Amino acid sequence: MFDNPSILERLKKSTLGAMGGMSMMSPVGTGIATENKLLSSKECYFQIVELFPFDQSELKSDRGEMKDVGVDAKGEAYEVTVEFSKSVKATWLPQGGNRVTAPDIRRGERAEIFRLGDSDKYYWRALELDQGVRRLETAMFLFSNTQDESTEELTPENSWMVEMSTHQKTLSIKTPKSDGEDHAYDIQLNTKESTFVLQDDAGQGFELDSKERKWRVANGDGSEVLVDKKNVTVTAPATFKVKCKDYIVEAENSISETSQSHTVSTQSYKLSSDSYSNTSQAYRVSTGTWSVSCSTGGASGSFGFNGQLTNNGVNVGSTHRHSGVRSGDSTSATPQ
Repeated sequence: MFDNPSILERLKKSTLGAMGGMSMMSPVGTGIATENKLLSSKECYFQIVELFPFDQSELKSDRGEMKDVGVDAKGEAYEVTVEFSKSVKATWLPQGGNRVTAPDIRRGERAEIFRLGDSDKYYWRALELDQGVRRLETAMFLFSNTQDESTEELTPENSWMVEMSTHQKTLSIKTPKSDGEDHAYDIQLNTKESTFVLQDDAGQGFELDSKERKWRVANGDGSEVLVDKKNVTVTAPATFKVKCKDYIVEAENSISETSQSHTVSTQSYKLSSDSYSNTSQAYRVSTGTWSVSCSTGGASGSFGFNGQLTNNGVNVGSTHRHSGVRSGDSTSATPQ
């Protein structure tokens, strides 16, 4: 019956997940890994201690052949070749929890070995007694995120996934939208590349690059804050607004502003500078009172004023009049 693949597969799915009450699965003994398990595999070779209790030879997974020739009862000659090995191939048997990848056991590590009935199908569980033998490891965990009763297998597409890999130097967390969530999220720490990334499936994200001394925050609308070494760039496609009690900018060298219009609304405006230069096509001042005080000044060109123009408190504008002087004709006569 164990030669039927469908029966074996059904036994695996229905009984191997829980050891309680299994009459088909029996413990064989303690196995010692004879090789390092491959990263993507759940299978490994073991030498069962109870079968070779006094064996002091080197642990190997090598398989050999034994041949025999002779004559059977009918007088016919025969030749038989049998493969043999001191090690058995076993498949990882989970022991509960949400881990879906086999422990990365290495040669010399001990494990508990089980056998399925009288078949040659063996399973192993790490005894976790030889942690010092381990080197790099990768472990993936899946937590179901689906209510679909037709689901037969958990995958990163229908489950929350957590993966830790010292092989790849990454720690990853991923969440899908398999249970009606609005967004999916992906978080990854990469110690080999010195980066940390948090992003969703809509374009929002946070990125940290320790090696390049840079971090970036952005959304799907094109807004972004980029801190790159000694430079900070803020990008806002629409509006950049700052609300605070006191707004102080200290620029050691210069401040440059470029815009189509600049509006300042304040109760008091004070400009203190060693030098002030204004170059524009048109410059207009509209105020109730405008006072300019300077030790030395100069002006050229045409100026227009509306209102009263005074100098040292004296009206020198068009409304200025000298006492005892009558206004003359509109055209002055030629000097005599």
